[in-house]
Amino acid sequence: MTIGWNTELFPEGIDSYDDLLDPKLGGGTIGSVEATLTAVYADWYSFVEENHNPDFVEELAKQNPTFYPSAAVMVEALTAGEIAVGAFTTAADMTRLKNEGAPVDFYLPDPAWLVQNIFYIVESAGHPNAAQVFMNFFGSPKGQAAIAQFGVSPLSEVSDETLGGETPVVLVNIGNMLDPEWVADYQARWAEAFGR
Repeated sequence: MTIGWNTELFPEGIDSYDDLLDPKLGGGTIGSVEATLTAVYADWYSFVEENHNPDFVEELAKQNPTFYPSAAVMVEALTAGEIAVGAFTTAADMTRLKNEGAPVDFYLPDPAWLVQNIFYIVESAGHPNAAQVFMNFFGSPKGQAAIAQFGVSPLSEVSDETLGGETPVVLVNIGNMLDPEWVADYQARWAEAFGR
């Protein structure tokens, strides 16, 4: 995940999550997601607090951000100029739009938060050998260079070919997401901070 901005509305750009707390970005200028919608969003906010700013939730709440149901919708709003900055944008979307000439740019935080892809071959697969060939390709340097170009790869030999390069990443905390008590407690704290 990246922090994106509309270069026409906010030409100075963003260099950290703390930049989102600049008072001139208050009053709905920032787009974000609601931690109460999914455990994944709660985990992202938790990641920012643990790795970038322990007061992020409370400080961002003071900015009165505009909320979107997903990164995809937020990126559309950012590109259209509905908001100046998106706190939760995807590297793939931002790279594509920037390359197409849209007035956007983005910052890859260090460390970055990453939703890991999980692949498996089901026992009932109609063509398990073909599936295994695909899995072998997916895990190879050539496959990783293709699939991870807008992210990161665990294979050091292709890291230079990916957007994330050597950027340290923190994966979604599956333990927290599968813990109903953690999710409920975090979402309640988030909702209190944002008054939602």
